[in-house]
Amino acid sequence: MTLVQWLIWFSVSVSYFGLSFNMSSIYGSPFLNYFLLTVVELPAYTASWLAARSFPRRLSFISFTLLGALALLLIQITKHSHLAVTLTLVLVGKFGILAGTGMLYTFTGELSPTVIRNTAMSSCATFSRVGSSVSPYLMQLAVFYQFLPWIVVGSLSLLSVVLSVFLPETFRQPLPDTIEQMAQTQRFRWPWASTPPPKDDGKSAKDQIAETAPDIICSTQL
Repeated sequence: MTLVQWLIWFSVSVSYFGLSFNMSSIYGSPFLNYFLLTVVELPAYTASWLAARSFPRRLSFISFTLLGALALLLIQITKHSHLAVTLTLVLVGKFGILAGTGMLYTFTGELSPTVIRNTAMSSCATFSRVGSSVSPYLMQLAVFYQFLPWIVVGSLSLLSVVLSVFLPETFRQPLPDTIEQMAQTQRFRWPWASTPPPKDDGKSAKDQIAETAPDIICSTQL
C-alpha cells in the first residue's frame, strides 16, 4: 500500500507541475494563459473541499484525476486547429489534477494509522517533490515528438487512477490507530470465483464481530 501511494504522489506531482511548465507552448497571450491557469485553482479547491465532505475518497480522486487525464490527452488533437478548445482542455486538466491532489491529502491521511501517519505523509511528500523536480525536464521530450510532453503528463495521471483502484475506501470508516488495524488492499476477483464458507467455531456472528472490531477513536466523517 505504501509503494502504491508513493507512485500515485509521484505521478500526480509530475502531472501538476508538468502541466504548468508546458503552458508556455500554448499559443496566445502568456499573461492571460497563466492568469486563467491560476484562477482555475479556486474552483478546484472548492470542488475538492465539497467532495471531501460528502463523497467517497477513492471515487472522488478517480473522478477528478481521470477528468484531468482525458483532457490532457485530447490536447494533441486540438492544439494546432482549435486554440480556444486547447486552452479549455488545459484548464480542465489543471482543474481535475488539482482537485484530485486535494483529495489525495485526505485519502492518504485516512489510510495511514496513527502511529506512522506523520511518517507516511512525509514520505509521500518526498516522492511528490521528486516528481516536481523531474517535471521541468518534460519539455525536452518535445525534441522527439512535439506532443510527447502532454502524452507523458496524461499517461501518468491515468497511471495514478489505475493504482488508486487497489487502495481501500476510507470514507466514514474508523481511523486506524495501529498497523494491524489498517485496511487491506483491494484485489481483483473474477465474478465466478467461489468464496470459502466461514468457519463454524461455535461462536455467534455477534461475538465474532465483537472480537475483531477495533476500538473506534475517531471516524473519517467530517
